Amino acid sequence: MSIDYLVANATKRQYFDSGVVGGSEGTTWRSILRGDSGHALAYLLSLDHELGYHLSHWVGDCFFLIGDNDGSNAPQTLRDVRRSDDLSPYWTVKNTFANISLNLIAQECSQAFMLEYYLERASSHDDMFVHLAHLVLYLDAKPIEGAFVQQFGTDWRKRYNEIMKDRPWYAVMPMRPDMA
Repeated sequence: MSIDYLVANATKRQYFDSGVVGGSEGTTWRSILRGDSGHALAYLLSLDHELGYHLSHWVGDCFFLIGDNDGSNAPQTLRDVRRSDDLSPYWTVKNTFANISLNLIAQECSQAFMLEYYLERASSHDDMFVHLAHLVLYLDAKPIEGAFVQQFGTDWRKRYNEIMKDRPWYAVMPMRPDMA
């Protein structure tokens, strides 16, 4: 059984899911800071990059890594916001912090080679297809939309609707100011 990891910012009450941003390569403890999830964290920690898609830098903020298997080691910050003592630190973050996973994918797609990489993944992975579709539908990511339509055609919504009908749990949404 694998462990899911979140990189959580207690200061901003945001998190990203290393499995969503990093795909299967971001789901092991040793690979969290490598590959796509490490690349995403670098955007948040580098003032050299201008951020879009409702993201802001995490420089100077309190952030930590938390796995879904760790019910006992809750940072004090999470103990203060936990709705019940029975709720694990992982689920406290998932239920009370804003998920910026798709926003980070949108940010990464500002580089052409990353956009191409994510479009390639979306060709063979329904979850990534839905993630990119949500960027087009809910985040108004025009550069992604053009490439998405070029890759999947103008009838991409048909595939999207079929996936969502069969698997509604794929509905990870981007964080927007009206949702925070």
